[in-house]
Amino acid sequence: MVKHLLLAAGAGLASAVFILSVAGGSPLGLPLAYLAPLPLFLVAFSQGYSSAVIAAVCGSIAMAGALGPATGATFFLTTGLAPMILSRQALQWRKGPDGTQNWYPAGRLLTLLTVSAAVFFLIVFVGFFTQDGGLPKAVENYMLEIAANYDLMADRNQLPALATFGDAIRNAAPEISRMLPGMVAISWMLSIMLNAVLAQAILARSERNFRPTPAYSKLELPRMLSYGVTATLILSFFPGILGFAGGTLAVILIWPYFILGLIVIHVISRRLSSRYVLLAAVYLILLTLAWPAALVAGIGLMDQWKGLRRQFGAPSSGQEKE
Repeated sequence: MVKHLLLAAGAGLASAVFILSVAGGSPLGLPLAYLAPLPLFLVAFSQGYSSAVIAAVCGSIAMAGALGPATGATFFLTTGLAPMILSRQALQWRKGPDGTQNWYPAGRLLTLLTVSAAVFFLIVFVGFFTQDGGLPKAVENYMLEIAANYDLMADRNQLPALATFGDAIRNAAPEISRMLPGMVAISWMLSIMLNAVLAQAILARSERNFRPTPAYSKLELPRMLSYGVTATLILSFFPGILGFAGGTLAVILIWPYFILGLIVIHVISRRLSSRYVLLAAVYLILLTLAWPAALVAGIGLMDQWKGLRRQFGAPSSGQEKE
């Protein structure tokens, strides 16, 4: 028991150190900050939900002691809360009629993460709703402050290039203000998902995982999620602040279908002799261009409604069994 408590507390402190490395100016700061949820998932998936809670609380206390209570609260909401919620659900299972363990489906975990991101966005959106211009205007003002800081640095250091960079930010601020909330949400969800998958892989390799690794190729998403995508896409065509909210929510809710689309591409590629060439080309295109991501998400939506994987020899499964 004491060992589990110490490991959980250590995981929380390690997660805080990962984030603090950015403030310390370490060249590895950004990669480490992106891996901040990893220690929390490691103790959660190997020791249980209570360890995730202890780790999140300890990490929050460490961040609060280092940078103030507001930073500690931010750590808890952005880094600690997701491992707590997801591990609680991920470690649930029911015994099937044949005696096998039916674990909480990975697709529902992905949906839960997505809904959490949507709720976070709505809370922030409502918080700025009464201000002039709402959340988009607040983000635009923040971008203009950054541009002004570059102008000051350019004058102080006599570096015209900084002023040019500031002008570029200033000119793009209105467009960035509408895109940035969705991009932040996607980045956060990607970090949480990758760290959860990585933690499960590490623990499975050392045989310390509570739950068997899900069959990701059989991931299924709830049908209701597609209705949410449709509703928010319609809302995105409304003018003004409602259109901004609809567009951002659509980007967030369609993200699981992007993941599902990648899974479909991987499944289909199994039949091709040049599989790795195809996959390399797909990921290279996605890294260099933005719009093909919409096509991949469309493939995911088609799979949910038309069963593309079943047609290519990969039967779907709503449950993972051991």
